Amino acid sequence: MIARCYNVFSVVLKYAVDMLTWDKEDELPPGLEPPDRSDTYYCMLFNDEVHTYEQVIYTLQKAVNCTQKEAVSFATTVDRDGRKSVRFGDFAFCELAKSVIVVSSLVWGSGCISLKSHDIKPLPPINLLSHFQ
Repeated sequence: MIARCYNVFSVVLKYAVDMLTWDKEDELPPGLEPPDRSDTYYCMLFNDEVHTYEQVIYTLQKAVNCTQKEAVSFATTVDRDGRKSVRFGDFAFCELAKSVIVVSSLVWGSGCISLKSHDIKPLPPINLLSHFQ
C-alpha cells in the first residue's frame, strides 16, 4: 500500500511540476488537446407562463429520453433560471429533440413550448489556456 501511494504521488507531483513549468503558452501538451467540436449544438428550453410542470416534464421525457427525475430537474432549472440546455450534440440530434418538443407541446393545445430553431446554437471553440492567463 505504501509503495503504491509513493508511485501515485510521484506521478502526480511530476505532472504538477510539468504543468507549472510548461513553456509554450499557446498550446497544450500532447494528449491534453480538447476534442474537435465544430459540429456541436445546444438545444435550449426557455421558460414560459403557459405550460404546467407536468406538461413540460412529460414532453422532456419523450423528447430527450430522460427519467422523470431528470425531467423534473430540467423543469425546475428552467423555472428558476429561465432556460436550460436539455440536449447537446450534432445539429440533427438537437433538431430531433426540438421537433418532438414542438409537436408534443402543440398537442396540449396551449401553444408551443418556448423553443425556437435559433435556440440551437453552436458551441464556441474551447480554449483552455485562456482561463489561466
